Amino acid sequence: MTTPSITWNAKQQRWFAKYHHKQYTVSPKILGTAPTKEASVRAANDWWRDKRKELGALATETGKPTPDPGFCARPHNRGRAASDPNVVRLTAAMALLRM
Repeated sequence: MTTPSITWNAKQQRWFAKYHHKQYTVSPKILGTAPTKEASVRAANDWWRDKRKELGALATETGKPTPDPGFCARPHNRGRAASDPNVVRLTAAMALLRM
């Protein structure tokens, strides 16, 4: 079985994924498959891969920066890039406090 790269919502029978604080959904009907997780997982993975490429291209066209791969997911830094100088200083200060 193929491992899904996005999440299946069994109650609504559709796939969803969150990307930069927005939720994207797609139904098996739109994918052209049977309305089950097993039948639509490959198509959903392909759709999500293409959607992420599209979102990256859109960010480039609009002049907005593409997501930093060094995204920092700590609760106090959520949504800020790890390369942000304030995050780096805060993380270093927290590390010193733990010593």
